[in-house]
Amino acid sequence: MVPTLALGIPGSATAAVILGGLQVQGLRPGPYLFDEQPALLYGIFFAMLLSNVLFLLVGLVGAKVFSRISLIPTTLLWPTVFALCFVGAYGLEQSIVDVWIMMIAGLLGFVLKRYGFSPAPIIMGLVLGTLVETSLAQSMIIFDQQWTGFLGRPIALIFFGLAAFSILSAPARAAFRHLLSRSDRTA
Repeated sequence: MVPTLALGIPGSATAAVILGGLQVQGLRPGPYLFDEQPALLYGIFFAMLLSNVLFLLVGLVGAKVFSRISLIPTTLLWPTVFALCFVGAYGLEQSIVDVWIMMIAGLLGFVLKRYGFSPAPIIMGLVLGTLVETSLAQSMIIFDQQWTGFLGRPIALIFFGLAAFSILSAPARAAFRHLLSRSDRTA
């Protein structure tokens, strides 16, 4: 939470969601937040301290009770979870479209988890996507709608290089390992 509130940079997926919530409420997380809304920050810090104490108490008292959920047969547990998901998705707006969105998002999440994608970058991309779009629109206005304006800035070139490296490094390592394994088999 410190980088999120002090710099406006989320340090985790949860912090990214909180950052998005603060921005939706019209607050600018960063150094100015401490000057503009000190009472809000003290409230956030106090709430976090109180929630940690309460979680400790509930965890110590209820650990035995909560562990008994593992005794419920999965043939009963999974249908109950799915039914509650359907009721929750439908109950918010009484719309079947929300149920379809829930099912598509669940299927997408299952496929992404199955193939090893981490949820943190996806959540951060969803939360920070609007900021990136706004910044890109402002940059395009500054550069008179010319994409080549980015290529004249050293910092932009460094970020383009880092992005290209991060995208191409995994396939390059896999190809290199494949070549090494082929040379080991032929030798």
